[in-house]
Amino acid sequence: MDYSFIEFAEQNKISIHQEKIQKVRESVADDFLKAIWMYVFDEKEKGSTDNEILSGLQDRGLDEAHSMLLLSGLSDKLKEIIDQFDTKMLVGGASFLIGTLVTFLTYTSVMSTGGYFFVAWGAILFDAIRCFTGLSANGKYDRLFLKIDHNET
Repeated sequence: MDYSFIEFAEQNKISIHQEKIQKVRESVADDFLKAIWMYVFDEKEKGSTDNEILSGLQDRGLDEAHSMLLLSGLSDKLKEIIDQFDTKMLVGGASFLIGTLVTFLTYTSVMSTGGYFFVAWGAILFDAIRCFTGLSANGKYDRLFLKIDHNET
C-alpha cells in the first residue's frame, strides 16, 4: 500500500506551520519597530536630547549602533511618514470631491423632472474623515520635522 500521500500531507502541515511562525515573527518585528519609532518621535516632541533618547533606546533592548542609526535616520523617516499622510489627504480629498460631484450631478439631473438621484454618502463621509485625519497627523509630523530640522541647523 502507498502511504506517500500521508507523508505529503505531513510535510504540507509542517510547511504551513512554519509559514505561520514566520508571519508572526514579521508582525512582532514590525510592531516593535513601530513602537521604537513612536518612542523616538514622542521623546523628540518632548524636547529630549539625543543622548537621553539613545539611553532610552538601549533600555528598550537596542544596541548603541542601531540606536544611533535610528536617530541618524529620523529626518528621513519623518519625511516618509509625511509623504504617506500627504497621499492619504490627497486620495481622501479627491474621493470626497468626486462623491460630492456625483451626488450634485445626479441631483441636478432629476431636480426638474423628478425621479431618483444617487448620494455617494460613503465617499463623502469616509473620505472626508480620511482627508482630515491625514491632515491632522500630517500637521503633527510636520511640526516635529520642523523642530528637528531647526535643532540640527
